[in-house]
Amino acid sequence: AQAKQQGMMSSPYVWIASDLMISTLTSTALETSVFNRLQGIIGIRGYVPKSPELKAFVYRWNSQSSLEESEDSMLIYSLYAYDATRMLAYAIDTYTKAGFNITFKGSTFPSNGAVGSSDLAQFKVFDGGPLLSSIILQTQFPGTSGYIQLNSKGDLNHTAFQILNIIGNEFKVVGYWTNETQLSVHPPVNVSDPKFVDSQTSALPIIWP
Repeated sequence: AQAKQQGMMSSPYVWIASDLMISTLTSTALETSVFNRLQGIIGIRGYVPKSPELKAFVYRWNSQSSLEESEDSMLIYSLYAYDATRMLAYAIDTYTKAGFNITFKGSTFPSNGAVGSSDLAQFKVFDGGPLLSSIILQTQFPGTSGYIQLNSKGDLNHTAFQILNIIGNEFKVVGYWTNETQLSVHPPVNVSDPKFVDSQTSALPIIWP
């Protein structure tokens, strides 16, 4: 509101919003007065392709929650958290089925000597950490946020983003970005295929403040 009062929501100013802000705004019911203050802002949001896994998750969510969501309104970080939990569960299942036990040892952090201390010295350390970590890196499955597969650094392979422009009372998709296709007007439906090449590397016209 203050930016609008200072005349900063018009030319020559440009506002670019973060993934977290755009994801939060698109999962929130906004009033027209709020949209009026955000006109022309562009930002990115993690792209979640439509899939049977996402549809089933939203159905289960709506059957257990009083707050109804759609496949488009789910906060992407909720989907990331759900898929991360599933990945850890799959890895632990693989770990135990291979005959390894879940055991812990005392922390190597020095205690501060206080009675009833609750610092890091009180935590236990999982014995099989390095092995479980390697299993996690090998775990892959179709998740609610897309196909889940990590690279050697622990980052998601084939991540994709939508580029959104706030126009009127809507978030208009003006393009997509992936490391494989870079900027495109087409959703990256085949982003996991390294041979996929998008010849239309551009974005739709953007309405600036």
